[in-house]
Amino acid sequence: MKQESSPPTYYIMTMPGLETIAFGEVRQKCPDAQLVRFARGIAIFQTNVPVELLLSLRTAEDVFVLLTQVERLGRSADALKVLHSAAEHADLPRALRLWRHGHANHAPVSWRVVSQKEGQ
Repeated sequence: MKQESSPPTYYIMTMPGLETIAFGEVRQKCPDAQLVRFARGIAIFQTNVPVELLLSLRTAEDVFVLLTQVERLGRSADALKVLHSAAEHADLPRALRLWRHGHANHAPVSWRVVSQKEGQ
């Protein structure tokens, strides 16, 4: 796999309230993991460990590659344009390389963009 300039950013989803326990498991399996932040039911972090190690986490319900974050997204019609632009400019090739690495080098049949909004 091509060496990247910075570690990939991932997030794990777990039951709300278990974020710190789930990240504790991440740190146990991935000593280089650096916490970015916690959110309700989510721990966002960076690590260079092989993806398959993340897929073996037991306290995480799902593991995702974080492509981008948009701060202060409004509620206007332009918000969809902002999301579209953010997705369009994200490093999708890197995310797909990581996915393939964790799935025996198979190409994904499909993929999707997941977005979450926190706050008002």
